[in-house]
Amino acid sequence: MLALPLLVLTVSCEKGVAADGDNLHGDVAGERLRGEIVLGDRLENPYTTVNMRKAYSSLYPTKSSRDAVETTHLYVRFLPADADELGSLHGMGLVLYDYPLDYEILVDGDYYHDPGIAEGDITWQYSVVEKDFVFPRIRYEILDECCISESDCITRASDVDFDALEREAFRITGNEGLLEDATKVAKYIPEGRLTVSDPDFNNGQKAGVAGIRVVANVFVKIAKGYTDADGYFKLNKGFSASKIRYRAVFENERGFDIGFNFVLVPASVASLGKHSSEWMEVHFDRNEDPLAWRRAIVNNAMYEYWSDCVKDAAVSAPPEDLRIWIMDSMTDDYTLMLHQGAVWDGSFLDDKFPAIVRILKLFMPDILIGAGDFKYASDLYRDVYHEAAHASHFSQAGKAYWNNYAASMAANAITGNDRFGTGESELDGYSGIAEMWAYYYGSRYYNRRYDADGVFGSDCWFKPQALEALEQEGISPSSIFSMFTSELHSIKSLSEEIRNKYGNDCADCFDVYFGFKSFKDGFKIRGDDDKSGEKLPVGKYPPRPHLSVK
Repeated sequence: MLALPLLVLTVSCEKGVAADGDNLHGDVAGERLRGEIVLGDRLENPYTTVNMRKAYSSLYPTKSSRDAVETTHLYVRFLPADADELGSLHGMGLVLYDYPLDYEILVDGDYYHDPGIAEGDITWQYSVVEKDFVFPRIRYEILDECCISESDCITRASDVDFDALEREAFRITGNEGLLEDATKVAKYIPEGRLTVSDPDFNNGQKAGVAGIRVVANVFVKIAKGYTDADGYFKLNKGFSASKIRYRAVFENERGFDIGFNFVLVPASVASLGKHSSEWMEVHFDRNEDPLAWRRAIVNNAMYEYWSDCVKDAAVSAPPEDLRIWIMDSMTDDYTLMLHQGAVWDGSFLDDKFPAIVRILKLFMPDILIGAGDFKYASDLYRDVYHEAAHASHFSQAGKAYWNNYAASMAANAITGNDRFGTGESELDGYSGIAEMWAYYYGSRYYNRRYDADGVFGSDCWFKPQALEALEQEGISPSSIFSMFTSELHSIKSLSEEIRNKYGNDCADCFDVYFGFKSFKDGFKIRGDDDKSGEKLPVGKYPPRPHLSVK
């Protein structure tokens, strides 16, 4: 069991092969982090309780600031000892920054590592918590007591103009240059839009980056929110500052995260830089920022799939807290559901070393997308649709089934067989059934988006186009999916289920892709050269020659 996860990280769902189209756009540069944040001087934080009291005294010299201005929040930093402790902080719903919020940023980037922390160790995590926050048993430091919330900090003076107080605190701390022009509206609630485009869809028009988290801050005042289906967002706090710093966190409201950054965190973060507190719009461009562009494309593909599952209830949605990694060092994809507990739960390792398994599960992926050889957004959409279909199957079939699926691929990797086997062993039935469903259902999504026709993987021994034939006979995708339970792990049993539920005609339509006699499950896989002389139908790709399809 200890070796199995190492093996399954090297095997994947290799997509169907078809003729390449013309390369209209060229390859995308290899994925890279956009660099480390470079800090400048420490700035005086205007939101400290001390500075807000000074501002109050400046505006209202005849009143007592100590009676009127109180601490509402604490500016803190945590130093998690390990991945388990870092996961605990994320589980509390805290907005965490890996850089201090009261420093000038000379060079923006996606990550920061404190020079006082050894390479490879988790760096300080900065956050702002409520004043009565109950701290976990994780090393922390309170950096400042702060007055941030208008409703709580002014307790004895209802006539106080909090916007004016905030502006005065910026002035007396030397941060007046950050404020909006006083002749304009005093405060804005940040809103805007994040977009991305796919050159081969909808004439390359911009589409919203759907459902991701957006956070913005100036010093320790933090606002957050999520984009809607069209990429628009409106955050939960107003700012007097004219320019605030935005970040996109690929933590989707649908229940999945796309990771990882320089250190292992559940969801990757992309710095969006400083923009107006009134309105901001950022377009993720493939040539200017391939890393963020890829995340946005993968995000939108999964969001679309997940939303359809929720809306139509035809197919089970993937499980909550799904973790997706995008790796440019790999060209293949897999859905092993390691974060969900497949492989680990109930293993010898889990029994003897539960703490180790808990840490392994914490940041291991459920889905890995290998982006090392993709050329188009359509390649990423194809792969995500396929792996998302696997995740739906996992929701219905469960961990025990998935362990056999993983064991099948690991066994084939050891023996040097094709990763999905040949159909001759009992374990091959698990991978065959799982891949049949994923190729079929993922292809439906691809066909719908790109006006295509056919089924990826049609040359594989488990013939996913047989499920498309069932659909053409009138069996809905929902009805097909209902058969893919934990009990279904061979082609023969699927054929028998079809015959029992939908009659001989539908079963014969399915069986045309498979012959009897031979393998242990009672089936012989028929090919185009079958002696019966009947040529079997196969999927065709690509219908639009300019699309490059594996």
